[in-house]
Amino acid sequence: MEDSGSRLPARQDFPYLSDAHWATLEKMVSLLGEAAFAGFPNPPADQQRARVERFDKYESSLIAHVSAAAQVAARAAMRAETQSAAQASATNTASFAARPTTTKPVKTSVPTFDGKYSDSLLFWVREIEIALSASQIYDVRAQVAFALSNLGGCARAWAVGRETATPGYFTSWSFMEQELRSTFLIANVAYRHRSSFLRCKQGKRSLQDYVMDLHNPEAAMAGAPLSEDVKLTVFTDGVRTGPVRTDLFRRQPKTFNASAEDLQ
Repeated sequence: MEDSGSRLPARQDFPYLSDAHWATLEKMVSLLGEAAFAGFPNPPADQQRARVERFDKYESSLIAHVSAAAQVAARAAMRAETQSAAQASATNTASFAARPTTTKPVKTSVPTFDGKYSDSLLFWVREIEIALSASQIYDVRAQVAFALSNLGGCARAWAVGRETATPGYFTSWSFMEQELRSTFLIANVAYRHRSSFLRCKQGKRSLQDYVMDLHNPEAAMAGAPLSEDVKLTVFTDGVRTGPVRTDLFRRQPKTFNASAEDLQ
């Protein structure tokens, strides 16, 4: 690659590395950053080659594992489809709504989490969980590989670095989620979400935008939610003075979500 000179010495400085070794080394640097090359030239040539080969072997085994897991999931889906079809034929139900449905994996896409904005991690984790369920990915290593494929930037470099140093470091998706939270989620994130919710006002915005700005921190506080009385009070007090606010006080809704839906 042409710009690798800023991150790697010249190719001719490593005559004992084959073209395949050099290509793998470039891939390591592109994924992990310049830190992957730190100290690389110090060991003897055979140790340098061994280090590159270990990375290449890990990447190949991970790809093979994901491919095998996908094939297993596809075969399981086909068996489930066949069984559902047989059951539907046997029951001979006249109503379409009463027929057993066939569950098929749904291909989904998840935006990457790059580690820059920690607030987005909570929503990214939920999207990963939805995608794993919809795609019927049940194998633990396949779940880890799927989550890893949807990381970018410093978050991907951090995760690949862990897996490179200790192959199989992420033993499950739940463990990977915990590690991501402890690494990228700032310590006072719960306070920040509560503070954002409590100080939210409609101002000159539309009612829909105001409700959306309240829903985002509310969703992020799912683990430690505010009481309905507090949420309803914040929402009501934040509505701009006018007919909508008057109508809201007249109806006296019981919950924040109910009042927001009634007004939209």
